[in-house]
Amino acid sequence: MTTETKTIALTEAGFDEALVAHPRLVVDFWATWCGPCRMIGPMLDEIAREQADRVVIGKVNVDEQPGLAGRFAIRSIPTLLFFKNGAPVDTPADYARLVLLDPAQPGTAQALALLGVTAISIHPRAHVDAEVPPRAPARDPGYKLIGSFPDRGSIWYPGSASVWQVVAQPAPAIVTLPGGFAKPKPTEGLGAGFAFTSPSGVGVMQLTAKAAGVVRVVFDAVPPQGAAKTLRIADSHGEQQFALAARTTVSFLVQIPRGVSQLLLKTDPPPASEADAIVLSTPRAERASGSPPLHADLISPDPGF
Repeated sequence: MTTETKTIALTEAGFDEALVAHPRLVVDFWATWCGPCRMIGPMLDEIAREQADRVVIGKVNVDEQPGLAGRFAIRSIPTLLFFKNGAPVDTPADYARLVLLDPAQPGTAQALALLGVTAISIHPRAHVDAEVPPRAPARDPGYKLIGSFPDRGSIWYPGSASVWQVVAQPAPAIVTLPGGFAKPKPTEGLGAGFAFTSPSGVGVMQLTAKAAGVVRVVFDAVPPQGAAKTLRIADSHGEQQFALAARTTVSFLVQIPRGVSQLLLKTDPPPASEADAIVLSTPRAERASGSPPLHADLISPDPGF
């Protein structure tokens, strides 16, 4: 690291620590022999100097750190990746992060268990950049309190900090909203609210599972104030419709394969603005049986975890 540029050199050994230390991190994959890399280098240095209070610029020399280049499937340089709270933005990892922001949200403990997470910590001063602040899951049987820490006027002992063991049974799938939805916002009555803002009126719901089976997808949907809307859930062969005159619990059975699969969400007419959009709570998948009317379309047989 240099005082002049305030960029940081990233290595495979310290990369994950850097993700934790810097909630907003831009990573430049480069090499000394790369002409375009040298061209954008001064611009990145300038950003690092002028935006030091907002973002950190990290540099990965792909010749010296081939493991990191492989980890992020870097095929050409320069390549810039933006990481927010540890996940590359607009990637499957980031979409999963967005539905796991609030531990107290119904289904979050089960989704964390599916991903192999065994414990979480809630630190009031560590989530300043999160779209939705986490709530302590005191009433959720999917967690067990390990310890809480009183406010001692120190960054090491902030008020209401706590550590929780994840004791829930794994969910059958994790459900994400990778297309057609705004970033979640704190929403009264919903916790995290995802506005269905797609200008085409079509959004994407993805389900990622380790095993094929029938699941029940559940979420609440709220139409814009004073309006009635119809939400349609579709596979490649048909759809189910849900009339929304007020806050409505949407629940449906769907057959999912192992891996990543998707359904489409549709509404007519499309929203003219976020204020005109249907807002969804965080969707979750529950174990179920029966004859599902929907069959999610396979995207990839590899769940990625």
